[in-house]
Amino acid sequence: MMRMMSPARCFVKIGAAHVWGTWRPQAWPRAAVRNAEISFGDDPSRTMRSALDEVLDAIVPGRRITSPFVQVSLEGQRILSGIKRFTVLPKSASDRRLVISQRFCRDHRLEADAFDVMGSPLAGDESLKKILCLAVEKKTLQTIREAFAAKGLHADVIAPEYLMRLEPHKESLERPGLAVFDEHGGTSIAVWDESGALVHLASIKALDPCDAVASGRMLNRLTRYALIAAEGFDTPATIYAEQPIASLLSSTVLRERGLKLLQWPDAPPASRAVAS
Repeated sequence: MMRMMSPARCFVKIGAAHVWGTWRPQAWPRAAVRNAEISFGDDPSRTMRSALDEVLDAIVPGRRITSPFVQVSLEGQRILSGIKRFTVLPKSASDRRLVISQRFCRDHRLEADAFDVMGSPLAGDESLKKILCLAVEKKTLQTIREAFAAKGLHADVIAPEYLMRLEPHKESLERPGLAVFDEHGGTSIAVWDESGALVHLASIKALDPCDAVASGRMLNRLTRYALIAAEGFDTPATIYAEQPIASLLSSTVLRERGLKLLQWPDAPPASRAVAS
């Protein structure tokens, strides 16, 4: 998995119309944590940059900063993610980055000049190089970096919010498995194998609670992903789902397919199953 943990004491989350920020002082948890939330987009003067500036003004201490690192999570369509497989990659770092970027943008029908694609190798069979790709619009990245630079800060980690939420639990989750996250306007799914390595990522439209057909399609999709997770292993995959998604899935149907449904983030994961 792409490195999500960092020496950061500043954490910023950017959604479709909100910026959230947290500053953890060096003496944390003894010292108070600073939090702020600012909305934007409701009028032309309320931009993402102005919201970032207001959040940072509210949480970053005025004194000299000893840890300038910021961990940034992006929600929904602000960051696109996927796992791409390559049999061969160039040895040159710049050429490798170009090949990965071109492949991701082509597969996702993105304007290559408008996006910055970050690639990170995943553990697995070296004969097939698996790369975790994260794509962010260049103008969004520039806005983030300029706002942080004005405060003497640096974005050490930039990643999807759902992968940030997965990271602290990954060692305790059952393997193989998949997690279904409810995001603003959509659903994100992370799939991992018996070794804990990510094998698939997906972002789809939000599940309509009144659409039984869509719910059935979701069950079929999760079953397919569970087969991907368990490929080559005897252990069936465990499915973790957030509310309200968990309540829309039939654990009875999943059990009939040899799968177990647990509610995220109930940990330890084996402690509670979702009732049908």
